Amino acid sequence: ENKETGGGDDAFKRRFGKIVPLETLYKDTQKQLRKLRKSKKLVEREQTDPVKAYDQISKIEAQMQALFDRFNKAYREANK
Repeated sequence: ENKETGGGDDAFKRRFGKIVPLETLYKDTQKQLRKLRKSKKLVEREQTDPVKAYDQISKIEAQMQALFDRFNKAYREANK
């Protein structure tokens, strides 16, 4: 008997079965967020026109928020 799951694979699957598939989405989301953060830092460092910088950063932040929203929605659905 597995102490962490409270009674074996069946208990584990009942408790975490819907959450485990989120691992792939989580990893993909984190990878995309890292890429967007890099892009944002690059814009902050290299864009000399403040208006263009603001526009570019706003777009990047919107993309980041969309990724957060997508993952959070999937997580909430898995925990119902």
